[in-house]
Amino acid sequence: MIFLGIDPGTKRAGFGVIAKQNGELKLLDAGLLKTESTATGAILEDITNHLEIIIKKYKPIACAIETLFFSKNQKTAIAVAEARGAIILTIQKNRIPLIEINPNQLKQYVTGYGSANKNDIKNTVELILKTTTKEYDDALDALALAIIASSNNII
Repeated sequence: MIFLGIDPGTKRAGFGVIAKQNGELKLLDAGLLKTESTATGAILEDITNHLEIIIKKYKPIACAIETLFFSKNQKTAIAVAEARGAIILTIQKNRIPLIEINPNQLKQYVTGYGSANKNDIKNTVELILKTTTKEYDDALDALALAIIASSNNII
């Protein structure tokens, strides 16, 4: 079974793909969905096109996406909300069950405490997946989300 995690963003969104077999989790792919576009429509199109490629390649059975956190910068919050909308629509169009997780839930679920830092998440993800990664924080969060998706009854 394949699971997808997505940490939404505008210029870059993290993704993580893991497999679950016989109770073991294995890293398949992780990285960033990047765009050089500047126009909102083009940014959203780039993100969804990259996501479609990942979905077609791995055929995940479930996905977890991070929810928005409170942002003092309204412009950034709106842009990330738009990206989330495009990502959620792409997931829905592909009929993939989706779970939404807030940042504190992610930290709590993966590390056991809600005030974990990025290094704590990285260490725990590497321990769970039995690998070391040089991924960006966005991709590590996405892998953590994929781990959560693999353990939830959303399919």
